[in-house]
Amino acid sequence: MLSPKARVALGNQMRICHARFGVYGASFMAGPGKTVSDLFRESQVLQGYTEYRFTTVEQIEERGYKMYATFDVPHYTLELPRALDDDLWEELTGSGGLLMGPERAPEWRAL
Repeated sequence: MLSPKARVALGNQMRICHARFGVYGASFMAGPGKTVSDLFRESQVLQGYTEYRFTTVEQIEERGYKMYATFDVPHYTLELPRALDDDLWEELTGSGGLLMGPERAPEWRAL
């Protein structure tokens, strides 16, 4: 489970995205055909975070979300349907949620 601090940060990020671009969005790093290890080696930004969640493009598409390439590779924006509330937080981070913790991302343990 992500910390309360991470929830506040995600909510703030989504509000800023909405104010600038008219959609609620969250920043993600992604690399089609790349592993988590590849992304960490290639992105100084990722190396600075203390909490991580993982998902797949397949899961994003299955749930009807859209993901857009934005800014510099490997940065993407995940468009979300509304401002962050308890239901959306649970949908994203709860048991079976879109975003998995390291315990559900086997390759993470190999880093």
